[in-house]
Amino acid sequence: MKISPKICQKLRRVCPRLGGVLSVGLIMALFITGDIFSQEVKTRADRKTVTAASGPSPAKIIRAGLVEGYPPYSFVGESGAPQGLAVDMANALARHMGLQLDFTIGSRAEIHKAFQEKRLDILLWTPYLKIGDEALEPMPPYAVSSDFIFVREEDSSIQGANFLQDREIIVVEGDIAQFYLVRTKITDRIITAASPLQALEMLSLGTGDALLLPGPTGLDIAGNNESIKVKVLTGPVTAYRRNFFFGIHRGDRELAAILSQGLEQLQESGESGLIYARWHDLPGWDHVSISRLMFYLILAAVGVLAVFAAVFVWGMSQNRKAARRARELAREIGEREAADAELRKHRHHLDQLVAERTGQLESDLAAQKMEIAALQTDTALVGRENREAKEFHTISGLAYWEYDIDRGLVRMSEEAFWLYGRPLKAGQPSFEEMSRYYHDESGRRFRTALKWAAEKGEPFALELGLLLSDGVSRRHFFKGHPVRDTSGRIWLIRAIVQDITVRAEIENDLRQALSEASKIIENMSMAIITLDNRLTVTGINRVAERLFSLSAQKVLGKNLIDEAFPEFKKTELEGQLRNVLDGRRTTPFEFSIGGSPARQWYSADICPLNDGLVVYICGISEKKGLEESLNESETRFQRLFNGFPYPALLIRYRDGVTVNINRSGELFFGMARQEIIGRTDLELRLWENQEERLHFLNELRRQGDIAKREFLFNRIDGTVFRGRLSAVLIPLGGQWHVAAFLEDQGLAKKVENELRQTHEILDNIMEFSPTIIFSTTARGIVKSSSRNLESVLQKEGPEIIGRNISEFWPSWPSVQPNSEPGISDRFFDFELVQPIGKEMRTYWVRLIPLAEAGGDGSDFLVLAEDISPRLKQIEVMDNYAARVSRAEADAARLSAQLESIGKTQENDYLMPVIYEEKGV
Repeated sequence: MKISPKICQKLRRVCPRLGGVLSVGLIMALFITGDIFSQEVKTRADRKTVTAASGPSPAKIIRAGLVEGYPPYSFVGESGAPQGLAVDMANALARHMGLQLDFTIGSRAEIHKAFQEKRLDILLWTPYLKIGDEALEPMPPYAVSSDFIFVREEDSSIQGANFLQDREIIVVEGDIAQFYLVRTKITDRIITAASPLQALEMLSLGTGDALLLPGPTGLDIAGNNESIKVKVLTGPVTAYRRNFFFGIHRGDRELAAILSQGLEQLQESGESGLIYARWHDLPGWDHVSISRLMFYLILAAVGVLAVFAAVFVWGMSQNRKAARRARELAREIGEREAADAELRKHRHHLDQLVAERTGQLESDLAAQKMEIAALQTDTALVGRENREAKEFHTISGLAYWEYDIDRGLVRMSEEAFWLYGRPLKAGQPSFEEMSRYYHDESGRRFRTALKWAAEKGEPFALELGLLLSDGVSRRHFFKGHPVRDTSGRIWLIRAIVQDITVRAEIENDLRQALSEASKIIENMSMAIITLDNRLTVTGINRVAERLFSLSAQKVLGKNLIDEAFPEFKKTELEGQLRNVLDGRRTTPFEFSIGGSPARQWYSADICPLNDGLVVYICGISEKKGLEESLNESETRFQRLFNGFPYPALLIRYRDGVTVNINRSGELFFGMARQEIIGRTDLELRLWENQEERLHFLNELRRQGDIAKREFLFNRIDGTVFRGRLSAVLIPLGGQWHVAAFLEDQGLAKKVENELRQTHEILDNIMEFSPTIIFSTTARGIVKSSSRNLESVLQKEGPEIIGRNISEFWPSWPSVQPNSEPGISDRFFDFELVQPIGKEMRTYWVRLIPLAEAGGDGSDFLVLAEDISPRLKQIEVMDNYAARVSRAEADAARLSAQLESIGKTQENDYLMPVIYEEKGV
């Protein structure tokens, strides 16, 4: 090797300077290294002194449990001995602390059972147990690892932990990964395996979507098993970390202290790091002391100095050689110039030869390019065939089929033999045999499709019916395409055959289910309206058409509120639709359209969809009417109950507590309502004989009602009386109650006599009183008449009763029952102007409300009196008073007396006949 003189001169100038600098650095490094080395020696001597002073102690035997099948943490080597990070860490700790380990190797269940039975002192690593388990003493971890996500090699749908939502995930049973999935509720579809090897095999064979496993364990097992086709995603699972620690029994503080001290010594000496790096393949990791590092630096510096010295000596020798070589070059230059002249002479001849040879090579190159193009075409065809074959074999349930048009041969894969029910020993079928597999119409379509592909060069796909030799019918999906040769001629038809019998049955069942569902929806008693997010009607069933008396064509494509159903505006339905569109939840609700009495009530519910809404509507007008009728019935019952002339009690059946009592009951018991309600009949001491009470209750429970049974009862003052008791079981407020009516025999007779006398008096009054007396309903229907009314109307009683009083007196006011609160306990007074013959008569009318059982509201007793003469007299008196007021002052006393006389006569004459409601 020759070096130019310039390079040699530069090296000669640089080497002395660089050598000086390196010498100074080397001397300083020696001083620093000596100091550090002396400190290191002193530290190690101190440690040996402490160890020697403590003295040897007899080795303590520790029974250690090891779960197999978790490389590189714990597994059984080829020699049968336990190996792994946990084993090396335990051996190193035992060596430092003077312990002796007795290993027990087994499955997870065996090791943990032995540990729980205290046949083991320590678990070398606990990836299954949760930290803080009550059975373990807290220990610091000696290694930390992360779990990785494993998926099948061909699966690209999962890119990270964010893609695990609602997926099927495989974990080792009892592992911390299972606890993580259960706690975070990422998915409920968890598949457990007994070991990491089983989990990887399940994933490779198609079970589940992903696997959570420590990265080194999964990679080690997959690398040693070629049948496992999985890959690991980049990046660990950051949601949790896997801490490896020694598991010991809770309360074993002595062993915990020994292990903790041993772990500290391993970490200080760096041995734990070496073990971790060796089993995790961390290149270049070692615990090197500073003194050793400086020693290697010094050796490197000495080597560099030696190299520079050699370079310096070599440069001097090269300088001398360069001078000698310069002289030789001068001589060679002269010789080269002569050779160049000779060379130019032969170059022209050489150019001619090169041009001839180049033309020949170009022609050869063109021929070779054509051959290469043909080879590339053949290679592409072979590659395509290989890819198609691989696709056929990877898709489950598919078979490979070919038809050679030129030779009339059929070739198919082993799967096709199974699909056609043909034994392998029968060999490949001929085209005629192949055609006979597809019978009738399927056979004709099969031959037509092959002919079309061969003539037109287009692919085809069809479903065919197949009848096997054993009489079983099958359905095949046949998809094929023609194959051309290099000249473009079709010589082969290649196809894929798939058995779709099960799929065809499922599709048929699905069509039937959809048809039945459509019929169910159409026959539902609930109206269904589908809307998009703009409230445009997209669908409506027949029930909705009948409910709202319209056709689907008139509302489809129109806005529900503005166009299709404008009566829905400003209803509860419109508000609830807006709430759902705004993202707020809604519950079933009721709404109405129209006004009284044609108001229609509906119940509705709204279900949001991805692209719209579904509204369910059901008419409840009849239900509302029943509810109103029920409320009205309860109101009537209360009025009847309160107006009953005998003591009436409402008692809760399950506990006998009195919940209501009428006014007659208060008078009968001589106690206020508040004193009776809330007390039982036993507390009131109503029954004289308790056996009669029990017999009465049992019979009431069996029959539901009892009418007028005589029993002995006690009054409040202690006297005994015989009374008739009637009772009935009725539901009120969702509970059964007993409505009891008590009738005192003596009191009943007295009331009957008084009532009969009252009726006689009333009949006499109505017959002979100058006042017009009759009764009407709240709507003006005449129920009873009198002689005065018949005389005024000049009609007979049957002609008046049952007709509305407004037919005779058009100016009669309309009074609706219960139109105002308290109508049942107030009088109504008004004046009525009515033409009688040729005269206008004025009547003073008083309406007295009456409550009658079984009526449709309050009836009225009508008292009417003709006050026309008195009004005329009042008018005359007013005129007379006006004239008197204009008289002299001395006539004032006389005028006052006349007015007083006039008022006295008016009061005597206009005194109304008032009947108390109770007396009537």
